[in-house]
Amino acid sequence: MSKKARPGQGARRRAKKRAEAAKANPDAIDSAKASTLTRRQRITNANERRRMTNARLDQIEQTVQQTHREAAESKKETDSWRFRTDLDAVDFKLSASNVVAKLAKLEAEKEDTKKQLGDMAATIARMEEELKKKEKE
Repeated sequence: MSKKARPGQGARRRAKKRAEAAKANPDAIDSAKASTLTRRQRITNANERRRMTNARLDQIEQTVQQTHREAAESKKETDSWRFRTDLDAVDFKLSASNVVAKLAKLEAEKEDTKKQLGDMAATIARMEEELKKKEKE
């Protein structure tokens, strides 16, 4: 049998040449058409692409998880600061209302004191008048 009579010899020869060329220049595999690659090369390329894609997806997933963790920690910190700020605001409101209440109480005491002093002054003035009347008599 001659070489021409054997079926598929040309395809095998071309595949062998492509494999040698691919070993010499690995980038040529990616740029070559899928139909010119051998079945094994197509499978290998698909597996490699899948591995690289999965690695990228894993990296993205880790980045997203890290971002979520950082956001959760930041939220906890922000919530604690908000809670403290709210407590400070409540304390300030309470202290402000206490101050207002104390001021109102002091104003009331001041008015009472003025009234008492006015009453005492009136009483003293009346007593002086009575003394003057008694002296005149």
